Amino acid sequence: MPRKQTILLAEDDENVRNMALLLLDNFGYEVISAVDGEEAVQKFLQNKGRIKLLLFDVNMPKKNGIAAYDEISAIEAGIKVIFTSGYANASENVLLMTNGTNNVMWLPKPYVSTQLLKMVKKIMGREHS
Repeated sequence: MPRKQTILLAEDDENVRNMALLLLDNFGYEVISAVDGEEAVQKFLQNKGRIKLLLFDVNMPKKNGIAAYDEISAIEAGIKVIFTSGYANASENVLLMTNGTNNVMWLPKPYVSTQLLKMVKKIMGREHS
């Protein structure tokens, strides 16, 4: 059996975090979860080399998703990320980051599980799995 691909999930809303964690786990991904951007950076450092994708809420306490991504991408250039947010203004910041890169994607909240799975498969290069 192939090794599971690992996703680092940072989401401060417990219900959304648990839904995403359960969904991704059910579809064969290993998920490491964090409640804010600060914890996400710590967990990335603890699991460096294993994490293939970041799934980050933009608006979180302690450190927002963009700041956490900036810190992580300085350590591992080219790390893939999907940003999520229910705030319209957050999309503007993320859309600026996506210009010219296929490593950054945007998924507005609320999202349905099929949207999340499709995006994860696309960015991880698993469209046909």
